[in-house]
Amino acid sequence: MNAAISAPGGDFKFFSWTPVTARPEKDESGLWVLQTSKGPLKAKQVILCTNAHTQHMFDKTDLIASQ
Repeated sequence: MNAAISAPGGDFKFFSWTPVTARPEKDESGLWVLQTSKGPLKAKQVILCTNAHTQHMFDKTDLIASQ
C-alpha cells in the first residue's frame, strides 16, 4: 500500500476510518459514488470489507468474490 500511495504519477488514495453513510451507486460514467463522513468519493473500484449480514445491500452482479 505504501508503494501504491507514493508511486510517481499514481492515483491511489487510502481512506481509513471513513464510514460510508449511504449505499454506493454508479454514476453515468460508471464510477462508484460513495457518500462518506468526509464528503463524496468517486472510484473505479471499491473494496468492500463487511460480514455476511450485509449481503442484501448489493446486487450479486456488482460484487466480485475473490479467494
